[in-house]
Amino acid sequence: MAARKNSLNVSIIILFICLVVVLRIGALQASFNVDIKKPQFAEQLGQWNFKREIPISEGALEILGTKGAGLAEYEDKQGEKLHIYILKTSGRRSSIHQPEYCYSGGNNEILSKGTMTISPAEKRKMNVNYFIVQSDTGFQVVVYFYTANELISNNYYLQQLFFLKKRLQSKPVEGSLIRVSKFSQDNEFSDDLNKLQLIAEELVRKIN
Repeated sequence: MAARKNSLNVSIIILFICLVVVLRIGALQASFNVDIKKPQFAEQLGQWNFKREIPISEGALEILGTKGAGLAEYEDKQGEKLHIYILKTSGRRSSIHQPEYCYSGGNNEILSKGTMTISPAEKRKMNVNYFIVQSDTGFQVVVYFYTANELISNNYYLQQLFFLKKRLQSKPVEGSLIRVSKFSQDNEFSDDLNKLQLIAEELVRKIN
């Protein structure tokens, strides 16, 4: 009987601790769920020039839970185009997700994915993610990475843990998903991957 009572007490204590943690995270989520400004796009990134910003619908922003999202089109002197998508949030880490999920529905098929190394500064290297997707209209090459305050990483879970740690410390945190993509009509991707690799380096330099 005493052992059963002790077990019940332990269960109650564990449930109480879990409730406190959930309520605390919820309170922190509410306190830091402050809208942030839309991202600003550079006029030039390497050989690529800003052409236009593509509107994101209010419905999509509502689903994302932040208005800190922007999509821009860039063009080089040969008329090739690429797109840069930046999603920023200061309150909802759930706003940020792994981009593959957006592409894997419908008639899209992810052909390959992996990581590549970029060198945004001398003696500094970091990894970014990439994947190649095929749809009815052709192929698309995508490169992306994450930020959270001073953290820049290709690791989604590391970013999410950083968010959680700062919230439990009652400290503000701002994070983002940065994605670069380029359409291709053939299945030779090495050249496009090299171009996006250089753009990713430029974007990291802008952050720093």
